[in-house]
Formats: sequence, C-alpha cells, structure tokens
Amino acid sequence: MESKNERTKIAFSLAAIILIMVVSYIVFPSKRRDFAPQERNEPAQDVMQISPDLNFMDFSKSEPQEIIENADNLNYAVQASYPKLSGEGESIDAANKAIISHAEKIIEEFRGAAKENKITKDAKHALYIEYYFNLLEKDVLSLRFSVSEYFSGAAHPVNYISVINYDIAKRKEIELRDIFLPESDYLTFISVLSTTKLLKEFNDDVSLADWIKTGASPTEENYKNFGFTKENLIIYFNPYQVGPYAAGVREIEISYQELKDKLRPDSFIAKL
Repeated sequence: MESKNERTKIAFSLAAIILIMVVSYIVFPSKRRDFAPQERNEPAQDVMQISPDLNFMDFSKSEPQEIIENADNLNYAVQASYPKLSGEGESIDAANKAIISHAEKIIEEFRGAAKENKITKDAKHALYIEYYFNLLEKDVLSLRFSVSEYFSGAAHPVNYISVINYDIAKRKEIELRDIFLPESDYLTFISVLSTTKLLKEFNDDVSLADWIKTGASPTEENYKNFGFTKENLIIYFNPYQVGPYAAGVREIEISYQELKDKLRPDSFIAKL
C-alpha cells in the first residue's frame, strides 16, 4: 500500500509541474511565435531524419528518446525527453552524443540538488524536460530544452530554458562568438538591442530598469543562452535574470539583417 501511495505522489508531482508550466505559458507569455514545422515548435515526435553524408534531409517521423527515473528508493522523479537524429555516420553520432550529454548534464545537476534536500510528506522532488527545435538543417541545429524543476515543499517549480547549438558538419558546439567578426564588439551591440527590446516589452517599467541593465549587460554569461531560426538570433533570459519569476522566460529576437555588418561571412548564418 505504501508503494502504491508513493507512486501516486510521484504521478501527482509530475502532473502538477506540467499543469503549472501550461498555466505559466498562457498567463505569462514570452513572445511566442509561430514558425513552419521544420523550424520551431515542432512536436517532439516529428524529428527530422538526416542523411549519412549530410547532402539532403529526409523529413520523416522519429520517436523521441526518454529518460525516466522514479524508483521507490529515490527521493526524486525524472521525466525527460530528447531527440535522436536518424542516420548513420560519425557526424550524426557526434551530434547525438552532444545532445544527450546536454540533457544528462541538466539531470545530473538536478540529482545532486535533490539528494541534498529532504522531501515533505506531500511529494518528491521532480524534474520534467521537453524539447523543441529552433532550427534543424543538414549541417546545423539549434535545440531548446524546456525545463521544470520542483523541489518538495516549494511554492512553485523553477522553469527555465537551456539550449544547445551544434555544427553537425564540423562536429562542434556553436558559441556566440563563432558567428561574429572578432573586432565587432558584438556583445555590446546585442546588449543595447536586447535592453531596448526588453524595456519595450515591459512598457518601460522603471522599476525593472536596473534589473534589465544588469541581466542584459554585455557579458558572455548573460548571453550564453541563445538559439537560431532561419531569420533570427534568439536570446533567452531565464526567470530572475531581467525580471521577476512571474515574468517567465523572456525571448528577444534579433534579425540577421540587424546583425549583418557584424557577422562572419564564413559562418553558417551567411548560408541562411
């Protein structure tokens, strides 16, 4: 009976997290956008297949991979999904390894925190992860993980975004500086654009001015969470970075047209 009750508590915890994420998404939208299925917000099961030689894309369905941990002897539960790119070859294998490593790092950090915190009688600690492609081309991808962490006894889960950008052809993760000219002072330029856009989103709320000034200042740490579509660079600001928790994740779009004078001509964006 105790085992049955424990499983019921785990299921309730995960269901509560999913419900809160949905409500937060509706009540505190962060510039949601509609894109063609192959670019963004594609359902997790519709992962695009990549050919072994990267010469063409085969748009076929593929089931997502899952990591589930909810044993009775654990004080936490995990339900995480991530994509596995179809195809054969070292480039595909390297990309899939990078993807799962990114997801496992999130899970491992959660496990560590969960083991250090006691649970209440109401529910275990819980982690929920789902994913979306910002962009998936034959030689590059931008993959966004939507993460929700709940620690037992807390008033609400912590929701945030974690992104991996990967050059499939070169078999390496893409950093922001990889796409800009070395002398371009891109961080300052992006910071000015982001600050202006954020203030506009918050209707020039003076109470948030210092918050935004700090969270959007031109440092690599502030701009480590970014993604790509075919038209825009996306900067993600997680809760508490540029506003209160209730404001949710903020997403700032910067078009490649705005950045054209600062981009490396040999970057993958030039091809887009």
